[in-house]
This record gives sequence, C-alpha cells and structure tokens, in this order.
Amino acid sequence: MKKTSKVRLTIAAALALMLLTACGSLPASAAISATDAEKVIAQHLGRDDIQFIDREYDDGKYELECMVDGVKYEYEIDAATGQIIDFDCDNWDGHHHYHHNTYNHHGDCWCD
Repeated sequence: MKKTSKVRLTIAAALALMLLTACGSLPASAAISATDAEKVIAQHLGRDDIQFIDREYDDGKYELECMVDGVKYEYEIDAATGQIIDFDCDNWDGHHHYHHNTYNHHGDCWCD
C-alpha cells in the first residue's frame, strides 16, 4: 500500500471516530457504548426481557435503570472496561420497600 493511501485511511478513521464522539454515539472516554452496557446487564441478570427506563453517561461510567418483573435495578457500568461497578435493586412488595446494595467497593457480591 502506498504511503498516501495509508495517510488517507488514517485520516478517514480519525474523522469517523470524531464524528461518533461528536454525535453522542460514543462518549470520548468510553470504550463501550450504552448498548454494550445494556448487554452487560442482560447477561448479569440472565434475562433478555429488560425494560430500560433511564440511561446516563457521567464521569466515565454509564448509569442505567431498568425494570424486570416489577423490580427496579440501578447499575453503574465502567465505560472503559465494561465491568459492573455497582448495582442496586428496589422491590416493592405492597407493604415494604427493599433496597439491596449488592456490591461493596471491592467488587465483592452481596447477593442473597
């Protein structure tokens, strides 16, 4: 491949990346997209019928809220690694509101 072809290809790739980040498709510091973060959650819950109700990107992480079978889940996903930083679930049983913080700051699961 000629040197000019390599330069053109490099410039085209750089422009494509700039357009993706400028259009909000992929935050500048994110290695994964919001859709990828949703897939991480679906795999974690073992479900494909998740209703996502809120998605935000803030400070290098995705914050997503979703509902499954009347239970609201809130996840924080590291945008650089795709790892789950934290998640909570809130369940309303008609009388009591349950809130479970399922990970500590070391990433150890406290699931019951």
